[in-house]
Amino acid sequence: MSIYEGYSWSLTQHLGRIADSNILYELLKAGHYYRNFQDREYHINNHLSELKLLPPNMRNGKSDIWRDYQQILPEIGLMMSTRYKKTPELTNLGFQWLDKEVSFENLITNQALRYQYPNGYKLQMPKGFRKTGEKSRAEIDHKYGILIKPGTLILRTLIEVNKSNEAIFKDKSLGVDEVALSLLPIKRNSDWQSALDNLKNARNSTHLTIDSRIKRHIQEWFRFLNYGNIFELGQQRLRLTSTNSIEELEEICNYHENIDTFWSPIDFQNLKRLQTSWFDYYGNISIDNFWVKKEEKIFVKENPEEFINDGSINLVDFVEQNKVFRDDIKRNEKARKFNYEDFENNSILHEIIVNELNLILKNNNFLNFIDTNSIDLYSKREDTHIIFEVKTVSPKNLMVRIRLGIGQLLEYRYRMQISQNIEPQSYLVINGNFILPLWVKNYLMFHLKVGLILRKSKDNFEMICDPFNNNFFD
Repeated sequence: MSIYEGYSWSLTQHLGRIADSNILYELLKAGHYYRNFQDREYHINNHLSELKLLPPNMRNGKSDIWRDYQQILPEIGLMMSTRYKKTPELTNLGFQWLDKEVSFENLITNQALRYQYPNGYKLQMPKGFRKTGEKSRAEIDHKYGILIKPGTLILRTLIEVNKSNEAIFKDKSLGVDEVALSLLPIKRNSDWQSALDNLKNARNSTHLTIDSRIKRHIQEWFRFLNYGNIFELGQQRLRLTSTNSIEELEEICNYHENIDTFWSPIDFQNLKRLQTSWFDYYGNISIDNFWVKKEEKIFVKENPEEFINDGSINLVDFVEQNKVFRDDIKRNEKARKFNYEDFENNSILHEIIVNELNLILKNNNFLNFIDTNSIDLYSKREDTHIIFEVKTVSPKNLMVRIRLGIGQLLEYRYRMQISQNIEPQSYLVINGNFILPLWVKNYLMFHLKVGLILRKSKDNFEMICDPFNNNFFD
């Protein structure tokens, strides 16, 4: 029996298209690249049509790929919904995927386990539900006590089935009908034992009748989970892959079942604020608990820095780093195509963070400079001199990038001393949202005298440790 009329684990019907990671990447890339163009959708549709990755979806004689398939991007947390943000706006996770900091399989695995109901994207009222003052599906889910991560519940169920020696659980996989009857009625992940009891009953039953809409949604969930690296789909049944240990899977499952890891809004009346709150959560991942397949942690490639023959620092006035949006690309088709090809060679998130810092510091009356061969941002106000080194990080390279950034700051600080007789303050700026051990903070603050700043989301910075007592972000 349904929790309420119309309740289901609904996902966009186009989610199956992400089986090809190139499609997902090009959708996101085109949406971001053309976002400020006057005829944005025309350029996006033309570009995607040229790639021939998707059917043209003709409407009124024109390709309309973007209108249909862009829904995939907010569904998995890479972009804000265009229902409330007319201009495509990527999340932190979207930029990490665009900068190839996160692998496709790890991206999907983590987002599938984090996706929950209620959420701030699925706001449309369920079909058949009789409203009693509610403004969105999220509010209805909340009213009925629903707080569920379906991917995590499926993972927990398969873990317990695999651990069990009971004859009823000899089949270590799950079918669509079994999930519909056994797991869909569960309101909270903590009630997973009830899901197992339901599954026993379902396997003992010979008459299974499932609503076709619910079946379709669970089939989408199976495809979604299959694109990651924890589950595999075969003969329309979902099972755990053999490459991950049960102990590893239990650890990540325990984390996602923890109530503190859920999105839990208070105000359901302002839909725009509700959506913004959701993407602040779902579009950012805590690096501490980001699932990374073991073999991907072994090797982390770092581009070698250009060798400097002398110790000089050559500062020039800061100009907004906007390589991917020069004025001439709107007028010149040849320049547009060349610039688009060059687009993926730049770290987009890195440039965005530097630009945001520049504006914050300008508003604090700092003059800003760069050295194109070394310093990301050098800021000066009266007798205060500051070097900022920006590093974009992912779960695979977090400590490598932090150590690299610290080494660069110490080098730049020394070179400023010998070339200009100045000992500037130093700050490392990294993206993400995670907790560092106390000893790391003390090591940075008291031993190295290096500050640490987290860029948590758009224009949202947090000072983690500050040996210089600055207050840029107050």
